[in-house]
Amino acid sequence: MSDFVWKEEFTEYAIRNLKHSTWAYVNPPDILKTIEWIQQVGGNVTSDEFVQRHKTVEIKHEDYRQISIHLGLLTKSSGGSLHLTDRLSRLGFYSGKELAASIEDCGIDNPVNLNILGHNFTLYVRESLPFCCKLMRPGVPKDYLETVLADHYVFNQKLNQFKFDNLLRILKELDVIEETEKGFVVKHAPPALTFYYIASEYFFLALNNVDVKIKADDLLREVHYLIPNRKEDFTVLGFERFPIEGWGENQAWMTPKSFEQLLHIGLIDPLCIARILQTIVRDKKNPSQDLAHSTLRQLGKRILDHVEGFRGEPINLPEVLREYEVPD
Repeated sequence: MSDFVWKEEFTEYAIRNLKHSTWAYVNPPDILKTIEWIQQVGGNVTSDEFVQRHKTVEIKHEDYRQISIHLGLLTKSSGGSLHLTDRLSRLGFYSGKELAASIEDCGIDNPVNLNILGHNFTLYVRESLPFCCKLMRPGVPKDYLETVLADHYVFNQKLNQFKFDNLLRILKELDVIEETEKGFVVKHAPPALTFYYIASEYFFLALNNVDVKIKADDLLREVHYLIPNRKEDFTVLGFERFPIEGWGENQAWMTPKSFEQLLHIGLIDPLCIARILQTIVRDKKNPSQDLAHSTLRQLGKRILDHVEGFRGEPINLPEVLREYEVPD
C-alpha cells in the first residue's frame, strides 16, 4: 500500500472524463488544407469566408470545421470568426498555430502533421486509446477486434459498429495504426497514446497503487512491445519532466502530482481509476477511504445514466459495472 490520498478534485476529473466526445467523420486532408489556408490569410477568417471557401475548394465532408474545433485547432470568437488556437488554449492538445507552423516548415504532406493530428484525435476521442492497446504484435485481425470491441463499452461510451469502422479508418489515415499480413498493429503512437499506455501498464504492475515503485525494465518492456515507435513529447501534456520518475533506470514510479495531471487531461482509463479507488477502499488506514467509497458509487451511477442514452446496452456492461462495486 502507498500513502496516496484521493482528493475531491480527483473525483471531479474522474466524473468529467466519463463524458464522451462527439464525432462522426474525420478526414485528415480536409483539416490540414483548412489549417494551411487560415495560416496563409493571417490566422483568422470570418464565417462567410469559411463558407465561401467550402464552395470553391474540394472538401470531402462538411463537418471539418466543427471537428477542427473539437480537436483544439480552431476556436470561434463571439463575433463568429474562426482563428488558430495557441498552446495555452487547451491543455494537452497541440495548437492550431503549432500545426500551421509544421505545415509551413515541412510541407503539408509531411508525416509530422499527421502525428500532430493523431495526438489531438486520440486525446479527444479517447475510446481510440484502449482500441489501439488491443493491437498486440505481430498483429490482430479485424474480426477479432470486432468481437472484443464492437458494441462494447470502451473508455467512456458504446463503440457501435459504425463508430468501430470509422475509428479503424481514421486511425489508419492518421498513421497511428496500420494493417500487416498478421492484422492491425500500432504504427506510430502519438504522445496521448504513449502516456495513456505507460500509465495503464504502470498501474497493472503497481497493483493499482499510485506512488509505488516497480521495476523500470518491466514497464519499459511492456510499453516497447506494443508501441516500439512512439513519441514521448511530455511537454504537450503540460509536464516539465517525464511523468514517470526513474523511467529507463532501476525503479520507476508515478508521483501523485503526475497522477493528478494525467487524470486532469483524461489519460487515465476509467477502469484504472475504479481499481485505484477499490484499493483505497480496502485500506482501512487510508484517510480518503470514505471519499473513494463515495466516488466509486458516483462513477458507477454516472455510467448507468449514460447507458440510458445508448441504442442498446453494451455487451460488456455487467463486467464494467462490477469494477465500480464497493467492496465490503
